[in-house]
Amino acid sequence: MAVPVRATIVGGGIAGLTTGVALKRIGYQVRVIEKRKALDTLPQGLTLQPAAVKALDRVSPQLKESVMKMGQTSGDISLFSSLRNSAVGKLRQSEIVDQYGAPFITVPRQEFYQALVSELGSENIVLGKQFKEYFEDVKQGTCRAVCIGGTDYTSDIIIGAEGAYSLVSEMIPCTSLDRLQSAPFRLPLLFPLLPPLLSFL
Repeated sequence: MAVPVRATIVGGGIAGLTTGVALKRIGYQVRVIEKRKALDTLPQGLTLQPAAVKALDRVSPQLKESVMKMGQTSGDISLFSSLRNSAVGKLRQSEIVDQYGAPFITVPRQEFYQALVSELGSENIVLGKQFKEYFEDVKQGTCRAVCIGGTDYTSDIIIGAEGAYSLVSEMIPCTSLDRLQSAPFRLPLLFPLLPPLLSFL
């Protein structure tokens, strides 16, 4: 039996949890480390665009089904020009579905977040650990994510999903796609979030 690829995901927000769910689905052993001490999010709505709704089906059909139940399909969308101070057009929801294969869906952010936690499994999430740096062992084909306080986690890959100012992304020694495409699959790589991930599904 093949040994599962171990993935450490830095960041327990929506992006990190979604990535974790996708990797778990294809057999990875996933660990998400999150600096917050509790898993929560803002009590507001979140609108998923058609491409995101379709991506959810690839990440987890069960998750997409939950989203469709908890969410509300948006109505027609009016386009407004602030320069003209007037409406300039309208996107009909039926035309959006015909063209893009899915509607705009608005979901309660907290419910969506909890659905991600449930799908990933809270046992795969480590709270109260703030990422500090990583070390790569090319000979062993592993890397270590080191947190403030000295705790470290060894895995085959590290994925930065802790936001626009990702500390992990800043530490990537080489962001060239050539390295990503030519490296052995189990080498510890740090790569941008969903596009390359979805190519594995």
